[in-house]
Order: sequence, then structure tokens, then C-alpha cells
Amino acid sequence: MPGLDPVKTREHRRQQAGLGFPLLRGSPNKAAIGLINFLDQLSADERLSFANQLSDLADAQLTDPGMVVEARDALMRSLPLVERYFGRQLGLTSTHVPTIDVRLMPVKVLAGVLRDELAGGFDGWTKLVKLSEEPLARMPPAHHATSLQEIDPVAPARLRKLIGDGMKKRFGAAAQRVASDHSQFTAQTPNGSLKVDVRLATGGHSRPQFDYSVNAKIEDRPPLWMASYESVWLTSAQWDYVTETNADRSVAHLIRQIETCLELN
Repeated sequence: MPGLDPVKTREHRRQQAGLGFPLLRGSPNKAAIGLINFLDQLSADERLSFANQLSDLADAQLTDPGMVVEARDALMRSLPLVERYFGRQLGLTSTHVPTIDVRLMPVKVLAGVLRDELAGGFDGWTKLVKLSEEPLARMPPAHHATSLQEIDPVAPARLRKLIGDGMKKRFGAAAQRVASDHSQFTAQTPNGSLKVDVRLATGGHSRPQFDYSVNAKIEDRPPLWMASYESVWLTSAQWDYVTETNADRSVAHLIRQIETCLELN
């Protein structure tokens, strides 16, 4: 996480753990949703421990970016809550029988299921796949959609405009179209400069709707480079759960996350 201050970031994780992870919870992003689903199963003490362990992992990776596999595996095993969540991705924990969690389906994929008349829509589809037995896993993530009726992916043109308007209003940022799917926003802040790259999907049901990265040079702090708020939690910044209903609040949340990246620099 180039440019994020380790001390500030550690304290931020601890503070967010005490509040129930509101900034991560607000990310319409299946990776963030999956991590929140895990964190919601922990006790208050375990959430704080997870935040501390994640900071230990991030600090170790910063100190030794070329860490060999054996050292990484040993480190992960010394961080049991972090290993419980990330270990499966690294092949450190046993495999499991996969089941489908509706909360972790990108909104464009879930919308396609709802429109699939051949399969019989959502009800017909559930008879063809192995769904999780957990009741909450059979509905959309409550923070991003209150019901299946809200599963309507935001139109790319509207999303691009909302992001552009939000960046201009908050930072006075000027927009430049780098490519058909890539917009860059630049601004001068009171203490330095800011550049945010946003790459929007141009089509396809399985692609993320967009991802973003934050670059900045503020006063004498180290340059902030290719940062995202999700990287604070060592997860992806690919947003894929923006609907027509939640689009305005999602973009407002994006602006808050960009502000937080600057605060943690």
C-alpha cells in the first residue's frame, strides 16, 4: 500500500473495528461484502484482534515485500483470524464443498439470473444450483439492496456522470478521458495534488462495473500511489454491486473513501 502511513492505518483499522467497519461495509464490492460477512460472525474482541493481526500482516509485507512462501505461510499461521479468512485463498486451509452465496454474486450476474426465463428466473435457478443454507446468503446484501427488486445494475453512462460530478464537487477535479473505459480526475488540493483513475466496464455480464486508484502528493509525505480504501483491508477495489437505487449513495461513499486514503497518507 504505497504511501499509506502504517501507524495511521493501524489505528484506523482498530477504530473501524470498534464501529463495525462502516467504511468497508459501504463498498458495493463482492470482495468487501465477503470480508464483512466473515467479520460479522466475530465477537467484538475478535474484530479488534482481526484488525491488529491484519496490521501485523501488512507491516510484515511492507518490511519484506519479497517474503518467501515458507516465511509467508509461517506468518499467516501466527495470525489465526487472518488465516481463517485469507488462508483458503492462499491454499493454507482445507478445501470445502462450494455453495452459492447470493450476496457474493456481482449485480450484473444476479440481474442476468433474474431475467433468465429459460431457467425460471430466481426461483427456477435456485433449484438448479447448490445454495448456502444460511438464510442471509439467499438474499442480496442488505446494505446495498433491500430486495431482489433493486437488482438493476446502474447504467454505465449514469455511473460515469455521478463519479465525475462527485469528484468535481468535492475536489474541484478536472476530468480527462484516457480511453473509452478509463477516466482520470486531477485536482490541486490546499496541500498538494490529487489524481484518481477510474476504469469503467464497457460491457459483459461478469466484469466489475469499475475500479479506482488514488495517487497524490501532499506536502512532504511519501507519494500516495495506486491506493484504494479496500487495500487498507488487503482486498480488491473492483466495485460490482452498484444499482440504479444505490448509485448516488455509492458514489458519495467512494468520495469518502478517497478522502480517507488522503487522511491515511
